[in-house]
Amino acid sequence: MERYLSVDSGGTKVAAILYDENFSPVKTARVGSMRETTVKPEMIRQHVEELIEQLGIQKGMVLKKVAGASYGDIPMKERLRSLCTIEKEEYTGEFDVGLYAAGIFNGGILVLSGTGSDVFGKYNGIGGMIGGYGSLISDEGSGYWMSRMACEYAIRDYEGRGEKTLLTEMILEHRKEKEMHKALGGLYHVPNTAPTTAIASLSILVEKAALAGDAVALRIIDAAAESMASQTIAMIKLYGYPAETPITISGSAWKTPGMYSKFEKIMREYDPDLNIILPEFEPIMGPIIKDYYDKFGKFDDEAKAKFKKEYPQYIFSINK
Repeated sequence: MERYLSVDSGGTKVAAILYDENFSPVKTARVGSMRETTVKPEMIRQHVEELIEQLGIQKGMVLKKVAGASYGDIPMKERLRSLCTIEKEEYTGEFDVGLYAAGIFNGGILVLSGTGSDVFGKYNGIGGMIGGYGSLISDEGSGYWMSRMACEYAIRDYEGRGEKTLLTEMILEHRKEKEMHKALGGLYHVPNTAPTTAIASLSILVEKAALAGDAVALRIIDAAAESMASQTIAMIKLYGYPAETPITISGSAWKTPGMYSKFEKIMREYDPDLNIILPEFEPIMGPIIKDYYDKFGKFDDEAKAKFKKEYPQYIFSINK
């Protein structure tokens, strides 16, 4: 059996799929982030070893190819090389794997909103990036950004100087604390978790509050959608992309209820003819889909059905 490895390195986690020559899964893994800008070295090493164990990687194993989004995961690459014979490496970025996951193989625009955020574009040989300044500076419209906004509103409510919101009690309950300083201060010291990741994890509370009709949570989601739309429109204007340029999304923040609908509404108001494509698979599937496309020259409904059957946990779904 031939073995191939797909990797998706993000701000919150690293996902990996070991698959065979028939594009079928052998082993899957999911561990914490390996980004050196937000994760301590000892934690990165721990995550690397967890990844190796979950995938069942053994010394002397041959990997025909390792491909995927690679950011801040040098220790993982070095560890794999120390254990395996790797015949080919095709590490790329979130842009490429995000497009491939949406069945886009000849360039387009990727609107990323996960732990962090940015907008990538490359079409007809012209490309660049909007946003992507990181959590210390911006990451506007991301899950981390929404979580920070939730904390700010909760603080104001808790201190009696702001609008009432369900987020206040939700944060206290989630953190198992009765006092806001302890609840939020503890996010800097969550075991085996970078502060950025710990804060971003609160985005699930924005989703829950929004589903309960909380006005503050709904405004946060709208603001995130508006930010991602404004960045995408800026990308289109800056590089003069035509309406037929494929545009797709990527990242867990898009699963927040109503965010995609608001984003699409703003984009359609800007230009009703835009070619917006919702991905059917998570980014980790991008390298596998690209392999299939390179082998058969297509990624049709039959291929999609096969992948949905064999990789049901990696189907991309959102609450519009």
